[in-house]
Amino acid sequence: MAADEAQKIAAEIEGLECRIAELKSALQKLPDKDFPGKAAAAPPEEEPTIFRSLHDDETQKSLLVAVLETMDVGVSLCDENGVFLIYNSESRRIGGVPVMDREENWPAHYGAFYPDEVTTYPTEILPLVRALQGETVRDEPMFLRNARQTRGIHLSISAIPFIDSSGKPAGAVLVVRDITELKQSEQQHARRAEALAIVQREAEAQKNLLEAVLESIDIGVTVSDKQGEFVIFNPAARRMLGVGPVSGVENWTPGYGCFRIDGTLYPAEELPLSRALRGETVQEDKLYICNPETADDVLLSVSATPFINPPGYFEGAVCFFRDITAETVARDAVEHSESRFRAFMDNVPAIAFIKTSRGQYVYGNRHFFDYHPTTPEDLENSPVTDFDLTSPETAAMLQENDRRVLEEQTPLHVGELLISTKGSPVWFLVYKFFLPKASGESYVGGIAIDVTERREHEQRLIAEDQLLRKMIDFQEAERQLISHDIHDGAVQDVVGAKMLLEALTSHLSPAPDSHTTEQFQAIGTALTRAIIDLRRLISELRPLVMDEEGIIEAIRFLISESQHARDLKITFTHKTSGDRYHPMLEGNLFRIVGEALTNAHRHSDAAAVSIHLEEREEMLYLTVQDNGIGFQETEIDAGRFGLHGIRERARLFGGKANISSQVGKGTTIKVAIPVAMPNE
Repeated sequence: MAADEAQKIAAEIEGLECRIAELKSALQKLPDKDFPGKAAAAPPEEEPTIFRSLHDDETQKSLLVAVLETMDVGVSLCDENGVFLIYNSESRRIGGVPVMDREENWPAHYGAFYPDEVTTYPTEILPLVRALQGETVRDEPMFLRNARQTRGIHLSISAIPFIDSSGKPAGAVLVVRDITELKQSEQQHARRAEALAIVQREAEAQKNLLEAVLESIDIGVTVSDKQGEFVIFNPAARRMLGVGPVSGVENWTPGYGCFRIDGTLYPAEELPLSRALRGETVQEDKLYICNPETADDVLLSVSATPFINPPGYFEGAVCFFRDITAETVARDAVEHSESRFRAFMDNVPAIAFIKTSRGQYVYGNRHFFDYHPTTPEDLENSPVTDFDLTSPETAAMLQENDRRVLEEQTPLHVGELLISTKGSPVWFLVYKFFLPKASGESYVGGIAIDVTERREHEQRLIAEDQLLRKMIDFQEAERQLISHDIHDGAVQDVVGAKMLLEALTSHLSPAPDSHTTEQFQAIGTALTRAIIDLRRLISELRPLVMDEEGIIEAIRFLISESQHARDLKITFTHKTSGDRYHPMLEGNLFRIVGEALTNAHRHSDAAAVSIHLEEREEMLYLTVQDNGIGFQETEIDAGRFGLHGIRERARLFGGKANISSQVGKGTTIKVAIPVAMPNE
């Protein structure tokens, strides 16, 4: 485009030169008169040299002026002194400002600049100045901006010397063409050319990028023309299909080994790419590839679409496909695993749930919905929290437990109360645990067991234990009262009776006969046995020494007074503070020791028994060990309540009894009881 314009300008300039030559010839024939538009005419007595040889009529001069006025280029003529003699209307339009003679002021007056529109054009190299010096100037570019041409215009200037008939310089002719539009056109063309070059570079870069992408991606990409011939076939496509481009649509099924999901051969005309060539768009169709070049069957997900070029013409079809073999196997495994998980969780006899860190339920098994007024669809479609399922107080307590699990990331075993859908309180034993982040958010999992009935049963057991302890306390108090009554009453009476009998016998005179003496002796013997039995009864009920001196002395008294002592070697050691304990606790320990001695005497056939009592860290530890025959713990007689009684006494007082035995190695009873009484 720029070359065409340049040629056009050159042709016009050549035409102007021809006209100028004609004008020069005509001017030589004109009469010696001033021309219109002439500035600063010479004095009458000094006619300019340029007109001295003009000897033609006025008609020719008028014709020349008319020609100059109709031209679309600026034409001006000045004498050898720089005084303008001809200055046509196009010159005046282009110059903008009034005509000025003498070259010294021309750049400032007309606003002449280099084409950069900034640098002032020096006077000495102006085209007209150079022409006045005898130089011919062709197509000199210049930029003009002044008070009238405020926006500025671009010019193409030519200037040639004017030689008179004698061959001497007589002035110069200046031809000026306004090329602003041409300049703008050239600039626009340059911008377009630059934009086109950028587009071409971008297109080339995109092409290279596309080729690089197609080479590197793991998605198969093929492009075929309208005849079904492949024009693009990337490496992933070759790898998945096993072979490269196969020519002809009818050859695709046998060439690649295309089969449907059900195992039947995929007709070539129904393949996704074939349908796309007929104008149809296919999304995510699945087919198997099985041919000798593929070791295993490959399951593909195929999409195809017609290829329409920018003008809107059908050019062929594009096909994309992915190898989803491993993905499908993994998804099937996940679905199978999830199915098993749901089946397992729905059959677990407990509530199972999963919550987000924001307290929103995302999963609940079948039993979860038995206790909560919601459905699986609610959990899936809308946020459901504890505040939607129970009272605000309960919900706050549940979410506080969740917060502890999330912050500490450790399991929490806790009891939680829930108001059921029927409005009744339900107690749960809940095991909550932290689930690692799976998609940017942590979760809380939980298993909850309805322990309402068990809790009620435990409450009943606690109440029964408390009642039993009270009954034992009452029994101990009764025994204490009875033992004191026997000691202070019956024992004293029997002892007094024996003493009176002995005094009466010693004061009888005369001495009684033998029969009477035997009766007195029998009465004394009976009274002695009664005293022994009464004292044994007191020690078995509650020895007075325990109330007076505590459990240590009571155990010693039990050993010394026990009828077992003559058959057993009993040793007793202790490590205690010496402080007194709760009467019920002391009575309970006393009964346990008594029961253990009875078992050792009656069942163990032991020769020795050791008893050790130790106080340590607010606990009392009692150990009773014998060297008897022992027994198999699995064969213990259910009717033997002694060992069971020891365990129950320990349990009632918040402790524990451990009884271990082996045949031939004796029996060991270990009891640990808190010093503090339960509910004390």
